[in-house]
Amino acid sequence: MSRHLLLTGLGLNPREGEYCLADDEKPCPALLAPVALLKLLAPEKQPDQVLAFCTKDALAQTFPSLRDLLQGLAAVEAVEVPDGINPKDIDQFLECAVKAVVRHSPARLTLDLTQGPRHFALLLYLGGLYLESLGNIKIEAAYYAYEFETPRPFFDLKALLELPRWIHAIDTLKESRDALPLAGLLRRAERKAPHLGQFAQWMGLATEAFASGLPLELGRVAERLLREMPKPLRRALREEFRLPLAERITGKLDEWLAAYRLDEPAAGQGWKAEIELTERELQRQATLIDDLLAHGNLRSALGLMNEWVVSWAVLGCGEGTSWLEFKPVRRRAANRLDALFRRQQDPGLRSRLCPEQQALARFWESLTSLRNSLHHHGMRPQAVASDDDAFKAKLDAVRRFWESTMRRLPSISLEPIGSGERSLLVSPVGERPGVLYSALLGLNREGFSCDAVLAICSRSTEPRVAEAFERAGWHGEHHLLRFDDPFAGIEERPKLCEQARLSLAQAGSVYVNVTGGTTLMGLLAEELAGEARRLARPVRRFGLIDRRPSEQQRTNPWVQGELLWLDKEADAES
Repeated sequence: MSRHLLLTGLGLNPREGEYCLADDEKPCPALLAPVALLKLLAPEKQPDQVLAFCTKDALAQTFPSLRDLLQGLAAVEAVEVPDGINPKDIDQFLECAVKAVVRHSPARLTLDLTQGPRHFALLLYLGGLYLESLGNIKIEAAYYAYEFETPRPFFDLKALLELPRWIHAIDTLKESRDALPLAGLLRRAERKAPHLGQFAQWMGLATEAFASGLPLELGRVAERLLREMPKPLRRALREEFRLPLAERITGKLDEWLAAYRLDEPAAGQGWKAEIELTERELQRQATLIDDLLAHGNLRSALGLMNEWVVSWAVLGCGEGTSWLEFKPVRRRAANRLDALFRRQQDPGLRSRLCPEQQALARFWESLTSLRNSLHHHGMRPQAVASDDDAFKAKLDAVRRFWESTMRRLPSISLEPIGSGERSLLVSPVGERPGVLYSALLGLNREGFSCDAVLAICSRSTEPRVAEAFERAGWHGEHHLLRFDDPFAGIEERPKLCEQARLSLAQAGSVYVNVTGGTTLMGLLAEELAGEARRLARPVRRFGLIDRRPSEQQRTNPWVQGELLWLDKEADAES
């Protein structure tokens, strides 16, 4: 079984001549090029068997000479191939060539492209590409002797076998943004140029970051590659591998990386904290979204688009320096976007949104729906496929708004028309009105004004509301949320929430007392706190503690209790 084969072609009427290696002018006379090549190669580079591809005539006239001349040098075998150049002949030639080589299971191949009909050289070249790429057989060299010099020099054209692989790798990068074929070539070249191994690792990271939609990680590795790779790579391709078009190949690579690179090097454990959110940074990230969409990577494209819109909202709120902190910065921005959609869905609140805000709200709802369906891998009743009409319509709408509006970094306020700075107190009022009294005074003592009140009451406790206001010396706008059945009227809650929604939506801040009244009143107070948060209103809940005996509380309710905050001020908008 041969471990190193020489593949050569034979023609008719060979002429005696002198040959030499291109880097050694010592001549070697021979009738046939493969004989000269075997004699000129160093022992460690000499194949131990020759496969000669011959037409029927060359098999009869030229092969016997080759067989005689190679005695004592190497074993030789003829492979008869057709002499035509139509598609059927070409297919038969390549089938014969591959079959003959595979039968010997070689580890290495050397090609001699000098003799035989002109198209033999091209077909052996193509067969060699196939065997190395898909047959896992290494091509040691590809020689061609230039016949118009004396002696005839053998040139190693191995670089021409490498060039298609580099072209394919760059084309794969261009078409699918996959740098793994390029990384593979760099690893293969690591033996001659060790530093290329590091570049291969970085290219793998770039592919991973692109496919996953990670703009910061991609930007970091792109900047590093562009800073450290171009010159060494060009030099290695040009000098070590003598690869044609080296400048153009590396130029295409540089062009791809430049679109994503960060402006400054990012090093150290906390490198992300050094990246400031600016319009330029958003534009850089938007380029990646465009690219992901263009290459059909919807999951990463829509996932990143979702995060991009949150970042855009963060920048609009003036929080660009801490933009990567989920709590409270990103969560607060996402909550404002969610609230915009909820207002757009509510007929009573929609009129307070301008047309641009309504369009943004529809876009955000569609985007989050698409993103969630993909990130949950379709685990929902609706179809998740671009050929499904409902999915496609929503996706088309998202892409249109992205390209026409969001991509241009619009100035759209997330605050609805009429949202003010006034504070709103939500409090149950039971048979003991001291709770509302203590809530008003307690907020004032804590330094918070109270401009309006939503009082949760029943028919029997309604008169207590005005009494508590008078005792606290408070005069402001108030609305009553009255239970017909304060103990078991669970079905009344949706209607009362609806009544409160406009007041909650217009508030600048909401304070919710969760003590006092019946259990049902307390549950409604909690529900209104959640509703206010869903409308992106800052909310702080608190309880009131009266340490006096129950009888004293009943006979003298007008004693201020202790206010206990349940939410930190920093978490109010989360």
